[in-house]
Order: sequence, then C-alpha cells, then structure tokens
Amino acid sequence: MEIKYKIWLDDEGKVFGEGPYQLLCGVLKHGSLSKAARDLNMSYSRAHGLMKKLSRKLGFPLLDSHPGGFGGGETIVTSEAKDLMRRYKFFMDDSKFNLEQAFDKHFPQQLFAASSIPASLSDFAFGKSELIALVGGGGKTSLMYALARQFASFGASVLVTTTTRIFIPQPKQTEQILIAGCDDLLDMITHIKLTGKVTAVGSGFENDKMLPIEQCFLTAAADLPQVDYIIVEADGAAKLPFKAPALHEPVIPTNATYVLSVAGLDALGAPLDKEHCHRPEKIAVVAGIKENDIVDASVIANVLVSPYGGRKNIPDGARWLPVINKVDDHHALINAQPIVDHLLLDGAKQVLLTSVKDGELKVISRCPKK
Repeated sequence: MEIKYKIWLDDEGKVFGEGPYQLLCGVLKHGSLSKAARDLNMSYSRAHGLMKKLSRKLGFPLLDSHPGGFGGGETIVTSEAKDLMRRYKFFMDDSKFNLEQAFDKHFPQQLFAASSIPASLSDFAFGKSELIALVGGGGKTSLMYALARQFASFGASVLVTTTTRIFIPQPKQTEQILIAGCDDLLDMITHIKLTGKVTAVGSGFENDKMLPIEQCFLTAAADLPQVDYIIVEADGAAKLPFKAPALHEPVIPTNATYVLSVAGLDALGAPLDKEHCHRPEKIAVVAGIKENDIVDASVIANVLVSPYGGRKNIPDGARWLPVINKVDDHHALINAQPIVDHLLLDGAKQVLLTSVKDGELKVISRCPKK
C-alpha cells in the first residue's frame, strides 16, 4: 500500500502545480516552449495559453520570448518564475516527507508488510525498495557498505556501485563483483544468486578503482524483481570529511529515490583548506566565508542544505536526508548538536548522527526524536 496525492497552489482556481513546473523545467532545458510542450505530449497552443493564463493570475510573467532570425528565437524562464520553481520544489519535498511520515504513523502494518527492512535502519525511513545515492564527504564509502550489509543480513539482494570512481571493494565489503557493460551486467544479475548478498557492479577497473556505472543499467536494474536495493556513491571527496560540489558534481542517478548528504564531524573546527576539506574554494562561495576560515557548525549546515551544496542535483521526487557521520562517542555527540540545531533552523526536517566502526553502522541520534 502506498499514498497517492496531488498538491497545487490555488487562488480561486489553480495558479501553479506539477504540470506548469515540469513545463518550465522543459523550457529551461530546451530554451523553447514548443519543445518543452512536446516532451509532455502537449500542444504548443495549449502550453502557450496555460503560461499566459498563469502569468496573469500570478501577477508576473513566467516566460520571456526573444524572436530570432534564420536560426529561430529563444524563450527564457523569468527570474520571478525561477524563484517560484525553487520555492515550489522545496515545498513539495517537505510535503512529501511530512505526508509519508503521517502515513507511516497511521498505517504502519500495511506500509512495510512483507518488507525486509532491518529495524536498525528504521530511522532512515527506507521503503521496500530504494535507489539510494550518497553525496558529500565524511565516510560515504564505509556508510554505503554498512547500509548494504544490513539490508543483505535480512535476506535482501543489494547492488552497490558508483557514478564516479571508488576503490575496488574488499572481500569483507561485498560477496561478489561484476564488471561489464550495461547489457551484459543486466544479463549477469538475472542468472546469479543475489539474495542475501552485497554485489558490487561497475563498468571496469582502472588504477585500483572501479569505474562508474551507466544510467541505462541503473534504470533497468531498478525495475528487476531480483534487485531489492541499489546503493550508489554519487560523489567524490578524496577521503576528506567535508566538501561542496564542482560544476559537474554530484552525479546522482536520475531515478534515485533517496539522497543522503553526508558530512564528517571531523571537519568541525578545522580550517577551510585543502588539507581538511575537498574543494574549499567551493565551500567558501556556498557558505559565504573565506578560505582558511574555521569551519564551524553554521558552515557545515549551510553547505548541506544549499541547492549548490548538499541538495544539488536531487531528482524530482527523491527524499533528502542530511547525515553527520563519525559521531563516535559522547563527546562527539555533544559537538554535533550545534550542527543539528542549524540544520533544523535552515529547513531540514530530520538529521541523523551516525557512526561506522568495523563495518557496522550505528545511528547515534535521530533529530527530531521519534
């Protein structure tokens, strides 16, 4: 059983919702209203009329068209419309989270009946099958394998992979490794035992690292009945605890259902430099500080919640969760609390404080508490 719903903004009639949002996303992508409409199987005249109607109701133009010569013109999304899209996206993310939390509370026995979710992962609110992407720094790889092993310990079939590069998995991390192209990989996983195992998949090896998987595999594998969970390391941090993404990062699968934005507690109190942080120049821009300044709780929180930081490139519909990792003792828990306070003030609905030791994941604290 699952919850279905529709939400739109209304003022004596619909003024904005998922349809107009997707249409504007298409204009941002193509620079053309006609191409955006075609993506949604909508006629140009209907799309044009809808944009004019909603612009009148909202009191500002959604689009600005620039006629061209032989090569054609261009249609752009106005700054007011971009701000509306940003607010709508965050509002829908929060609404989805709150509705699913309420559904979980009132219909718990139906929600996960016949699920293989370990009780130790209940704080993450994972569903019966997820494509989980990990971004940021602070021990993502260890966290990925620890999550995978807990799922597998309850009989689930789990694939772990990367859209960047990761070191070749060790025997204690995975039971089997499959390396091939998209079609061959799909054939392999339909002919081998996956149940109760952690299986690493990649497109090749280079310099002791496993090369990234293709989106075509992730799209197809997520629909296979043999696969229960896919966990993807979608960002690189050069083994450093804290980062902000470059222009090409993170590489989150388009069909990801859950995104964990991770920071290591060992970044707290460190100087913002290349020895302690990955891409410190990017962190400085996102957090509004200078390189070599001290990384305090507000800096970590600001980067994690920013659409240019920990919330960058999250697919529509994917759930987002900030995770502070390496909270390994009581003293660390006390130090982590100011980060949690800032994250909750900045709009996070939930924060997890975790520790991974000897390959075992422990949720040290969930904020807010259940």
